[in-house]
Amino acid sequence: SSGINAEYGGDELDKGSSVTFTCKAEGNPLPTKLTLRKGDKVLKSYTGGSDTSIEKGTYHISYDETISPLKLEDTATYTCEGENNNGGTQTDTATKTITIVSDVTVTLTASDLTPT
Repeated sequence: SSGINAEYGGDELDKGSSVTFTCKAEGNPLPTKLTLRKGDKVLKSYTGGSDTSIEKGTYHISYDETISPLKLEDTATYTCEGENNNGGTQTDTATKTITIVSDVTVTLTASDLTPT
């Protein structure tokens, strides 16, 4: 099974703060692929090999991805997808949606219109 954990207190995060996603896939045989997406965009992908940023256990692989500082555009659904070959390709996904919030910012400009 795949898992996605985000270290924060809720689904709403303040603009300028940070979030760390932990993307993990577990299975036997050991998963061979692990992908983290923001919407359709791949943020991080692992396909076998010797990636030093990935933790390998007997039956799991995982990695962390931190986004900091958060922008309003980071509001999205994040997906962790794991894959292994257990008599055919098996995949599982987990998702988490976060919303970035901020106080309203208002600007007012005035031009000096000198009466003639």
